Amino acid sequence: MSLDDATVEVVRGSLREVFATGRPVAPALDELGWAEVLEEDPAIATTVLFGEQGRALASSGLLADTMLAELPGYAPGTHTLLLPHPRLGAHPGPTGVLLASTAEVVVVPRATPDGVVLATIERSSLVTRPAGGFDPGSGWQLVTLGAALQPDSVPVGAAWERAVATGRRALAAEIIGVCTAALELAVTHTSVRHQYGRPLGSFQSVRHQLAEAHAALEAARVTLDVAWSAAEDVAAWAATVAKLRAGATQSTVLRRTVQVLGAMGITLESDMHRYVSRGAALDALLGGHLRLADEVGSAALAGADLHPVVTI
Repeated sequence: MSLDDATVEVVRGSLREVFATGRPVAPALDELGWAEVLEEDPAIATTVLFGEQGRALASSGLLADTMLAELPGYAPGTHTLLLPHPRLGAHPGPTGVLLASTAEVVVVPRATPDGVVLATIERSSLVTRPAGGFDPGSGWQLVTLGAALQPDSVPVGAAWERAVATGRRALAAEIIGVCTAALELAVTHTSVRHQYGRPLGSFQSVRHQLAEAHAALEAARVTLDVAWSAAEDVAAWAATVAKLRAGATQSTVLRRTVQVLGAMGITLESDMHRYVSRGAALDALLGGHLRLADEVGSAALAGADLHPVVTI
């Protein structure tokens, strides 16, 4: 089944309230009966959920939970997933990122010559440090692993590819949410601020910048819709393209919105800097848009089927 537009708006409103309160997200979703919503329409439910998280600049372990659902044997809430370090794209390595989560057991992916394997480790035994840096509000932790995880590792085969595809679709939706909120802020600013007796938004150069941002955002939305509807044999490829498009979109939208805010766009007085920070941080997870562009381009040059790239 598919959620109708009226139901989607009700769901969106409920999620907006959840993120606005700052309550722990997982218990609040349980109260909303989120499992039933997700079962009825996974594509729309996931897109709306992560879109609202992005709009709210909220930080949670939802991305790890969503990816864990593709890895049988691990329960979100009890377990959380260690994501590959941004410099590694979606390839597990000796360092990783732990999202904001209260789970006590961490599922750790490791790359081997035979494919990705998973191990579990108590969170308390990990040495972590705040990611901080560009987006200190993310609550992410950086982890450096040792070799002691290997003996307990379990191979997961194609499940890791499915988990990455799921994560990339979710991240694309969250980035779109960040960009949507940033564009709304820019439109409001240019509507109420005046220069030479006219609203800033009436000047052609400002309107061109906002139009370019809007067009990029709509392209990202359409590409994500295509990724959700893609056949199973190209689902991972489609998810990669959706994440690439969303990452490129945040670069365009946030550059344009900062510019139309003028001096306000580069001060702490405006929330714009928070959207810039979060958008860039989300882009980096599971492969930034520049890295993914290289991967997609190399695959195309090697003769890969361009479907569904031709749709964008």
